[in-house]
Amino acid sequence: ILAGLIGLVVLAFQMGDFGLFEPSSGDTSNATPSPSPTVDVSPTPSPTPEVTSTPEPTPEETATPEPSPTPEEELVVVPEFIGATLEQAERAAGDLQLQVEEVFSDEFDQGIIVSQDPAPGEDVSPDATVIVRVSQGRETFNIPNLQGSSRSAALNELNNIPVGVEEIQEPSQSVPEGQVLRVEPTGRVNRGSTVTLYVSMGDVVQVPNVFETPVESAIDTLQSAGLQVGSASAQDCDYIQAQNPNFNCSQFPDGHIVSGTLQWGAWVNRGQVIDIAYFDEGDEGDDGNQDDDDNDDDDNGDDD
Repeated sequence: ILAGLIGLVVLAFQMGDFGLFEPSSGDTSNATPSPSPTVDVSPTPSPTPEVTSTPEPTPEETATPEPSPTPEEELVVVPEFIGATLEQAERAAGDLQLQVEEVFSDEFDQGIIVSQDPAPGEDVSPDATVIVRVSQGRETFNIPNLQGSSRSAALNELNNIPVGVEEIQEPSQSVPEGQVLRVEPTGRVNRGSTVTLYVSMGDVVQVPNVFETPVESAIDTLQSAGLQVGSASAQDCDYIQAQNPNFNCSQFPDGHIVSGTLQWGAWVNRGQVIDIAYFDEGDEGDDGNQDDDDNDDDDNGDDD
């Protein structure tokens, strides 16, 4: 009940219809207040507050800070290493890294730097890598021992090596014709060197040039060379000039060789027969193409 009364009073204040505290316009001293109507007072539910969504604040765009400028790297100049030894280059390189490659060179001695990359004078970072190529000297190749090989097989093998080949034919009494006698030099040789290949000609001899030598000396020389002398014929001036009009009888020494049946300097088989002729200025009465024995027989016959 008390609670209901309190609620009634509160409602009256809120409604403000009863004028309990306001004076009337007439005399109100003897007025009897009207009885208040009975009101069934029940608690008024509190109004549910409306939930309003609060808009999310728009994020403010923040300016991206500009990066601080990177300090420029200090560069160094590449020294010249060409012509120096590797030890000298390492001392001059400082913080530069040297990458060594070995190469052959015909120009630079072994152990000398022949080229580099980057080139001298270029600007690089202090710890950059520089390739230096160090000479191993001239490139060499092995020349095998080809003795006893055939000429064609030896040439094929030598042609696969970067060298020049010179061929020389030599006589041999023991090695058949066409086989290799020797190669010079053998072992290691430089690129571009010349190698001499000696090839057997077989058992041949060279005809000595005995022109204008005394007949006795000529015979000895020819026989020593490995030839057989068949005959030595005397020839007078008329006979010789009939074969060779330019022959000067007055200046050619008597008894000296004027011709042979083999060509001077030619290579022939050992034991080949050669006939020779010599100038005889005193035999004017015979045919000029007789040997000494025939002349002696004729003389003896005349005496009888």
